[in-house]
Amino acid sequence: MDTSLFIGVLAISISFATILFSHYSSCKNRREFADKLRSTASASTLDELRREYEIMKDACQRQIIDSEKRILELEQLVAYLTQQLSTSGGKPKSATKSNPPSIKKKATIVLGIWPQSDLNIRAEMDAIYRSGLRYEVMDTDVTRGNVLATVKRVKPEILHVGAHANEKGVFLDDGITVVGWWRQVVQIHPFKLVLLNGCESLKIVEAMFDGGAMSVVGISKEIADSVAISFAKEFYRNLSSGMTVDESAFQAKLTLPHTDAEMIKSRGKWRIDHGNS
Repeated sequence: MDTSLFIGVLAISISFATILFSHYSSCKNRREFADKLRSTASASTLDELRREYEIMKDACQRQIIDSEKRILELEQLVAYLTQQLSTSGGKPKSATKSNPPSIKKKATIVLGIWPQSDLNIRAEMDAIYRSGLRYEVMDTDVTRGNVLATVKRVKPEILHVGAHANEKGVFLDDGITVVGWWRQVVQIHPFKLVLLNGCESLKIVEAMFDGGAMSVVGISKEIADSVAISFAKEFYRNLSSGMTVDESAFQAKLTLPHTDAEMIKSRGKWRIDHGNS
């Protein structure tokens, strides 16, 4: 085996082992802490330990997300090396500017907002990541002021909000944000797409559409978290492939049960411009 290829394979193997050990250690600590929590008798101490447990749980989930990202990138690098071997008679080509073994993300920026909740935010993050779109995560201290500051700084084309909501507004970390507030956010920065992946969010996204958002996706009634996640995965995959928002939503809804699909509504024909990606 060529020395450079052997070194590349060895480096990948070490990276996989490091990721898996880190993942195991984090979750092992979480399990040990859970055992400690169950064996504690004091009610006041239990409350304190539960808070610490939630912090550890969140940290473990974040580590899993990071590990999955790194594994996906390593898988793509392995595929690149395999392709080099098959096209060069067993000898890997050297990396050049025109043929680098790098992971490129499309230029479209998604701002993902996830306030503290019991929702499976990791799965939603993964849906966006695997679509190949560049994104920025906001999942701590998600307050009105921080949302506005982040929108102004990032200037995203797509705003994705994964949160509990109702007809009155969306629940952020500092309380409920009413429909009018979200309409003002759009007037500050006119998004190409707003996807509010929360129950009864349709009224909110329609106000944002009227306020200047080019396309919107919302949910008319209460919907299971698992259904919202399944929709997001298919929707972003379709959007990244070049479909319009309406086309992406329509095709994604075909993968859901009819009663769930009817709750999801979209407006707008914006599509990602791959020429600038």
